[in-house]
Amino acid sequence: MITFLIVSKFWYDLHKVYTYFIERPSKAIAVLDLLLLAFISLVPVMAKWVMLEPSTMSIANYGLVFLMANLFMSGLQIWGFKKSFWVDKKRLEAMSAFRMAGTIVVNILLIGISFINPYLSMILYLGFPIATFLVTSGPGSHRKEVK
Repeated sequence: MITFLIVSKFWYDLHKVYTYFIERPSKAIAVLDLLLLAFISLVPVMAKWVMLEPSTMSIANYGLVFLMANLFMSGLQIWGFKKSFWVDKKRLEAMSAFRMAGTIVVNILLIGISFINPYLSMILYLGFPIATFLVTSGPGSHRKEVK
């Protein structure tokens, strides 16, 4: 169930990107999307490894896969914003860059925590996507229709 929720979070974010920002995917967007899907497909294997053997190595590998998937998701968002003519590009690009920077910082912190307390890092890593899904899908998080 945990990996289902993690993959669901990525699917939900990808759905929002394609619904609101990408009308006609270019080859670059298709490549970014395929790379994102490649890393998402590794999430269940990495999560199982972390749950069976919560060591620094397993958590660092999970963190790397999670980081790469989030970076490709941010890349898709930024690329989609550049192709959309009806959105405030500067603001959305800044928000995506902030999200990307936050993801990098959180991943580095969680990998660092895995050297001190692998169990705590495991719980935080597996709970982070679930918490962000609940926060981003709550009331008021949806974009208003542009007329």
